[in-house]
Amino acid sequence: MALDFQKYEKYGSEDFAQDAYFSEWIQSPNNLIYSFFWESFLKKHPEKVHDIEMARHKILNPTLHINQLSHQEIDDLWEKITKTISTT
Repeated sequence: MALDFQKYEKYGSEDFAQDAYFSEWIQSPNNLIYSFFWESFLKKHPEKVHDIEMARHKILNPTLHINQLSHQEIDDLWEKITKTISTT
């Protein structure tokens, strides 16, 4: 397995959560190869701790993150529904 830090330097939490190697590490934290890579990555990129913690949470609690909309997205959706209903 040849993993490269550069691939992950621009990743956000969604990217990490969808990455197979990252997911494998979260689901198998005792795997020494994955653990070494990700712990080394975090030492070199401490600014990614928040993104990685968010991704970890998404992987371990997937039902909490399905179809979550922001308040603005909900308001926009209701506005579209209301407009659609009033024009028919």
